[in-house]
Amino acid sequence: MDVLIRVSLHKLTCRYVNEDVNQLCSHLYHLSSPSCVRRWVCWIHTTGDLSVQHPQLFFTLMFRTCVQVILMGLDSAGKSTLLAKLLTGQVMETSPTIGFNVGTLNLDKKTSLTVWDVGGQKHMRPNWRLYLDDCEALIFVVDSSDQGRMAEAKAALKKILSEEKLRGVPVMVLANKKDLPNSMTIREVSTSLDLPSYTDRLWEIQACSALKGLGLQQAFTSVNKMIKRS
Repeated sequence: MDVLIRVSLHKLTCRYVNEDVNQLCSHLYHLSSPSCVRRWVCWIHTTGDLSVQHPQLFFTLMFRTCVQVILMGLDSAGKSTLLAKLLTGQVMETSPTIGFNVGTLNLDKKTSLTVWDVGGQKHMRPNWRLYLDDCEALIFVVDSSDQGRMAEAKAALKKILSEEKLRGVPVMVLANKKDLPNSMTIREVSTSLDLPSYTDRLWEIQACSALKGLGLQQAFTSVNKMIKRS
Protein backbone atom coordinates (compact mmCIF):
# COMPACT_ATOMS: atom_id res chain seq x y z
CA MET A 1 0.00 0.00 0.00
CA ASP A 2 1.15 3.52 -0.74
CA VAL A 3 2.80 5.24 2.23
CA LEU A 4 0.49 8.23 1.82
CA ILE A 5 -2.55 6.02 2.27
CA ARG A 6 -1.01 4.51 5.41
CA VAL A 7 -0.38 7.97 6.82
CA SER A 8 -3.85 9.13 5.84
CA LEU A 9 -5.42 6.15 7.56
CA HIS A 10 -3.41 6.79 10.69
CA LYS A 11 -4.43 10.45 10.69
CA LEU A 12 -8.05 9.51 10.15
CA THR A 13 -8.08 7.06 13.04
CA CYS A 14 -6.51 9.64 15.33
CA ARG A 15 -8.87 12.36 14.11
CA TYR A 16 -12.02 10.31 14.48
CA VAL A 17 -11.14 8.20 17.52
CA ASN A 18 -13.84 10.04 19.46
CA GLU A 19 -16.10 10.69 16.49
CA ASP A 20 -18.80 8.73 14.77
CA VAL A 21 -17.55 5.40 13.42
CA ASN A 22 -19.67 5.67 10.29
CA GLN A 23 -17.97 8.97 9.44
CA LEU A 24 -14.56 7.30 9.66
CA CYS A 25 -15.72 4.38 7.53
CA SER A 26 -16.95 6.77 4.87
CA HIS A 27 -13.52 8.42 4.68
CA LEU A 28 -11.75 5.05 4.54
CA TYR A 29 -13.75 3.95 1.52
CA HIS A 30 -12.67 7.07 -0.39
CA LEU A 31 -8.98 6.21 -0.05
CA SER A 32 -9.08 3.54 -2.80
CA SER A 33 -7.49 1.22 -0.28
CA PRO A 34 -7.13 -2.55 -0.60
CA SER A 35 -9.17 -5.35 0.87
CA CYS A 36 -7.40 -5.26 4.23
CA VAL A 37 -8.92 -1.83 4.85
CA ARG A 38 -12.37 -3.20 4.07
CA ARG A 39 -11.74 -5.87 6.70
CA TRP A 40 -10.81 -3.13 9.11
CA VAL A 41 -14.00 -1.23 8.29
CA CYS A 42 -15.97 -4.41 8.99
CA TRP A 43 -14.13 -4.77 12.29
CA ILE A 44 -14.91 -1.16 13.22
CA HIS A 45 -18.59 -1.65 12.46
CA THR A 46 -18.65 -4.82 14.56
CA THR A 47 -16.61 -3.72 17.57
CA GLY A 48 -16.27 0.05 17.49
CA ASP A 49 -12.54 -0.54 18.09
CA LEU A 50 -10.36 1.79 16.00
CA SER A 51 -7.12 0.13 17.14
CA VAL A 52 -4.99 3.23 17.33
CA GLN A 53 -3.24 2.34 20.57
CA HIS A 54 -0.52 0.48 18.64
CA PRO A 55 -0.82 1.80 15.05
CA GLN A 56 2.63 0.64 13.91
CA LEU A 57 1.90 -2.99 14.84
CA PHE A 58 -1.60 -2.70 13.40
CA PHE A 59 -0.44 -1.46 9.99
CA THR A 60 2.31 -4.09 9.88
CA LEU A 61 -0.31 -6.79 10.29
CA MET A 62 -2.77 -5.21 7.89
CA PHE A 63 -0.54 -4.31 4.97
CA ARG A 64 2.33 -6.80 4.76
CA THR A 65 2.26 -8.93 1.63
CA CYS A 66 1.24 -12.44 2.57
CA VAL A 67 -1.08 -15.25 1.51
CA GLN A 68 -4.49 -14.58 3.02
CA VAL A 69 -6.30 -17.48 4.69
CA ILE A 70 -9.69 -17.20 6.40
CA LEU A 71 -10.55 -19.30 9.46
CA MET A 72 -14.31 -19.75 9.90
CA GLY A 73 -16.74 -22.01 11.70
CA LEU A 74 -19.49 -21.95 14.27
CA ASP A 75 -18.97 -20.40 17.67
CA SER A 76 -17.25 -22.72 20.17
CA ALA A 77 -15.64 -24.77 17.39
CA GLY A 78 -12.22 -23.85 18.82
CA LYS A 79 -10.95 -21.46 16.14
CA SER A 80 -9.30 -18.93 18.45
CA THR A 81 -7.76 -21.66 20.59
CA LEU A 82 -6.46 -23.26 17.41
CA LEU A 83 -4.91 -20.03 16.13
CA ALA A 84 -3.34 -19.20 19.50
CA LYS A 85 -1.86 -22.70 19.84
CA LEU A 86 -0.53 -22.57 16.30
CA LEU A 87 1.14 -19.18 16.72
CA THR A 88 2.35 -19.37 20.31
CA GLY A 89 2.53 -23.07 21.06
CA GLN A 90 0.52 -22.40 24.20
CA VAL A 91 -3.06 -22.92 25.27
CA MET A 92 -4.49 -19.49 25.94
CA GLU A 93 -7.75 -18.57 27.61
CA THR A 94 -10.11 -17.29 24.94
CA SER A 95 -13.54 -15.68 24.83
CA PRO A 96 -16.08 -15.51 21.98
CA THR A 97 -14.47 -13.56 19.14
CA ILE A 98 -16.08 -10.20 18.38
CA GLY A 99 -14.84 -9.16 14.95
CA PHE A 100 -11.66 -11.08 14.21
CA ASN A 101 -8.23 -12.17 15.38
CA VAL A 102 -5.30 -12.14 12.96
CA GLY A 103 -1.82 -13.59 13.01
CA THR A 104 1.00 -14.55 10.66
CA LEU A 105 2.06 -18.18 10.50
CA ASN A 106 5.56 -18.85 9.15
CA LEU A 107 5.53 -22.31 7.64
CA ASP A 108 9.17 -22.04 6.58
CA LYS A 109 11.71 -19.36 5.66
CA LYS A 110 9.95 -18.61 2.38
CA THR A 111 6.30 -19.22 3.18
CA SER A 112 3.98 -17.24 5.43
CA LEU A 113 0.21 -17.29 5.81
CA THR A 114 -1.84 -14.45 7.25
CA VAL A 115 -4.65 -16.20 9.12
CA TRP A 116 -7.87 -14.30 9.86
CA ASP A 117 -9.97 -15.89 12.60
CA VAL A 118 -13.50 -14.55 12.15
CA GLY A 119 -16.10 -14.69 14.92
CA GLY A 120 -18.63 -17.48 14.44
CA GLN A 121 -21.55 -16.39 16.58
CA LYS A 122 -24.87 -16.57 14.78
CA HIS A 123 -25.45 -12.81 14.65
CA MET A 124 -21.99 -12.32 13.11
CA ARG A 125 -22.25 -14.84 10.29
CA PRO A 126 -24.02 -12.45 7.89
CA ASN A 127 -20.79 -10.40 8.04
CA TRP A 128 -18.57 -13.31 6.99
CA ARG A 129 -18.88 -12.27 3.34
CA LEU A 130 -17.17 -8.97 4.16
CA TYR A 131 -13.91 -10.76 4.99
CA LEU A 132 -13.50 -12.68 1.73
CA ASP A 133 -11.45 -10.28 -0.40
CA ASP A 134 -8.15 -11.84 -1.52
CA CYS A 135 -8.94 -15.06 0.35
CA GLU A 136 -6.79 -17.84 -1.10
CA ALA A 137 -8.06 -20.64 1.11
CA LEU A 138 -10.93 -21.18 3.52
CA ILE A 139 -10.34 -23.21 6.66
CA PHE A 140 -13.63 -24.30 8.18
CA VAL A 141 -13.40 -25.59 11.75
CA VAL A 142 -16.02 -27.87 13.27
CA ASP A 143 -16.39 -29.33 16.74
CA SER A 144 -16.26 -33.04 15.96
CA SER A 145 -17.58 -33.84 19.44
CA ASP A 146 -20.83 -31.92 18.87
CA GLN A 147 -22.87 -33.99 16.47
CA GLY A 148 -25.97 -31.97 17.30
CA ARG A 149 -24.63 -28.87 15.52
CA MET A 150 -23.38 -30.55 12.35
CA ALA A 151 -26.51 -29.58 10.41
CA GLU A 152 -25.96 -25.94 11.44
CA ALA A 153 -22.31 -26.17 10.40
CA LYS A 154 -23.30 -27.71 7.07
CA ALA A 155 -25.69 -24.84 6.34
CA ALA A 156 -23.11 -22.21 7.34
CA LEU A 157 -20.43 -23.79 5.13
CA LYS A 158 -22.79 -24.09 2.16
CA LYS A 159 -23.86 -20.46 2.47
CA ILE A 160 -20.35 -19.01 2.63
CA LEU A 161 -19.11 -21.19 -0.24
CA SER A 162 -21.91 -19.83 -2.41
CA GLU A 163 -20.24 -16.41 -2.33
CA GLU A 164 -18.76 -15.37 -5.67
CA LYS A 165 -15.49 -14.30 -4.05
CA LEU A 166 -14.90 -17.90 -2.96
CA ARG A 167 -15.49 -19.40 -6.38
CA GLY A 168 -12.86 -22.11 -6.85
CA VAL A 169 -11.12 -21.30 -3.55
CA PRO A 170 -9.84 -24.47 -1.83
CA VAL A 171 -11.37 -25.55 1.46
CA MET A 172 -9.77 -27.32 4.40
CA VAL A 173 -12.18 -28.68 6.98
CA LEU A 174 -10.63 -29.23 10.39
CA ALA A 175 -12.47 -31.71 12.60
CA ASN A 176 -11.38 -30.23 15.91
CA LYS A 177 -11.51 -31.77 19.41
CA LYS A 178 -10.51 -35.21 18.18
CA ASP A 179 -8.92 -35.77 21.57
CA LEU A 180 -12.40 -36.17 23.08
CA PRO A 181 -13.71 -39.75 23.31
CA ASN A 182 -17.12 -38.97 21.76
CA SER A 183 -15.77 -37.24 18.66
CA MET A 184 -17.00 -38.16 15.21
CA THR A 185 -14.78 -39.84 12.65
CA ILE A 186 -13.46 -38.00 9.60
CA ARG A 187 -15.84 -39.95 7.38
CA GLU A 188 -18.81 -39.06 9.60
CA VAL A 189 -17.93 -35.36 9.58
CA SER A 190 -17.40 -35.40 5.81
CA THR A 191 -20.78 -37.03 5.24
CA SER A 192 -22.54 -34.69 7.68
CA LEU A 193 -21.16 -31.62 5.88
CA ASP A 194 -21.82 -33.14 2.44
CA LEU A 195 -18.24 -32.42 1.41
CA PRO A 196 -18.25 -34.79 -1.60
CA SER A 197 -20.81 -32.49 -3.25
CA TYR A 198 -18.21 -29.71 -3.60
CA THR A 199 -16.85 -30.83 -6.94
CA ASP A 200 -16.06 -27.28 -8.08
CA ARG A 201 -13.01 -26.86 -5.83
CA LEU A 202 -10.23 -28.66 -4.01
CA TRP A 203 -11.17 -29.73 -0.51
CA GLU A 204 -9.66 -31.80 2.24
CA ILE A 205 -10.63 -32.77 5.74
CA GLN A 206 -8.24 -33.49 8.59
CA ALA A 207 -8.61 -34.25 12.26
CA CYS A 208 -6.96 -32.07 14.85
CA SER A 209 -6.92 -31.03 18.48
CA ALA A 210 -6.41 -27.32 19.06
CA LEU A 211 -6.01 -27.94 22.78
CA LYS A 212 -3.18 -30.42 22.34
CA GLY A 213 -1.80 -28.98 19.11
CA LEU A 214 -2.26 -32.26 17.27
CA GLY A 215 -2.44 -32.07 13.48
CA LEU A 216 -2.30 -28.27 13.24
CA GLN A 217 1.05 -27.81 11.50
CA GLN A 218 0.29 -30.62 9.07
CA ALA A 219 -3.11 -29.13 8.25
CA PHE A 220 -1.73 -25.68 7.42
CA THR A 221 1.09 -27.20 5.39
CA SER A 222 -1.61 -29.02 3.40
CA VAL A 223 -3.50 -25.73 3.00
CA ASN A 224 -0.42 -24.14 1.47
CA LYS A 225 -0.08 -27.05 -0.98
CA MET A 226 -3.76 -26.72 -1.92
CA ILE A 227 -3.28 -23.01 -2.64
CA LYS A 228 -0.38 -23.78 -4.97
CA ARG A 229 -2.40 -26.46 -6.77
CA SER A 230 -5.56 -24.37 -7.24
